[in-house]
Amino acid sequence: ASAAMALVTAATEPEHEIIAFSAPARGGYGGMHGGGEPGITRVNLSPRMRLTDAIKRIEGIPMGGTDCALPMLWAARNKLNVSGFVTYTDSETWAGNIHPAQALRQYRSEFDGDAKAVVVGMTSNGFTLADPNDRGMLDVVGFDTSVPDQVLKLPPCNQRDPMAVPSNAPIYMKVPGGARSVSVELQFRDGSVSEIRTFRK
Repeated sequence: ASAAMALVTAATEPEHEIIAFSAPARGGYGGMHGGGEPGITRVNLSPRMRLTDAIKRIEGIPMGGTDCALPMLWAARNKLNVSGFVTYTDSETWAGNIHPAQALRQYRSEFDGDAKAVVVGMTSNGFTLADPNDRGMLDVVGFDTSVPDQVLKLPPCNQRDPMAVPSNAPIYMKVPGGARSVSVELQFRDGSVSEIRTFRK
């Protein structure tokens, strides 16, 4: 799954850097399972590459600990201006010598003050790495076809009549005839979001 998402990133983001967690150069596994410091390896993927070739290239990297602070530390060490860090992992997520939230804050202070970070766990093990008070961090668990893929920008509500629908609000959307359900998520002015609600035919 990480190889597929890496190819999607390479195809949709003109400026990107794909890296992988890897074993320490001096041997061992790295991470919470022992054996030295975990490492980062640059991965050269082309958006025109076949998925099977991308998987082979990633499988050839010696597996290392999933220290989710490493992408920010690596970018800072290489003096890269990064607007967003997206980490894909199976179910292993952990913090090494520095917590990912702290690593992101340090990176912002030195490079991009608006840099964001998302950690995507393919399966849930109850992890939480994002600072709940940081609107620029997000934890995502798994992939779900119910995640909304279109945005309706609503105008501000009338404070005197908050239940009224503004006349210029785009409240209708065309959906394919074969659609069996519609999922809705609300994002509020303070950046918080509601849970996803799915409405079925």
